[in-house]
Amino acid sequence: MHCSAHFLTPLSSFPLFLCRYIEQFYCEDAINVPAFKLSHDIDQYEVPPDGDLPHYIEFIRDLPPVDNPAAFGQHLNAEMSCQMDNSRELLGTILALQPQSTGGGGEGVEEAVLQQAALMEEQIPGPWNFYTLVQNLNDRPDPAPLKSVSQSVSIAFLSVPIS
Repeated sequence: MHCSAHFLTPLSSFPLFLCRYIEQFYCEDAINVPAFKLSHDIDQYEVPPDGDLPHYIEFIRDLPPVDNPAAFGQHLNAEMSCQMDNSRELLGTILALQPQSTGGGGEGVEEAVLQQAALMEEQIPGPWNFYTLVQNLNDRPDPAPLKSVSQSVSIAFLSVPIS
């Protein structure tokens, strides 16, 4: 499963977004500082010490199975778009595996899937007002970059088609 970066920032600011990552991770310290931290918040994300292939394989196995957005300098809300993509992919796979028709009586597969989808839909929060969100962000003492990223994510979600 993969996450689409286009949900995280508007396309016009994507080159700046990419440059920020390049500046942070492609630097002299990444080579010269032992166990260079790739994330200030999470200790597991560091440049591993030199070693042989089994050493690197073991290092990779010890990494968390799901990346925390903070490991990439992003707010935890950035994980939402990835979860949405994963949910769509999972539900698409489930539907693709279902038989096309059922015979006999009882509750059919389609009814069971619709019932499960309805239960999932009940857990989704209601719609939110973008302008209220922006006003609430402006009133907060958070640093400007955090506000900017939060607004960018909100704008990106406004453009997600609802079907």
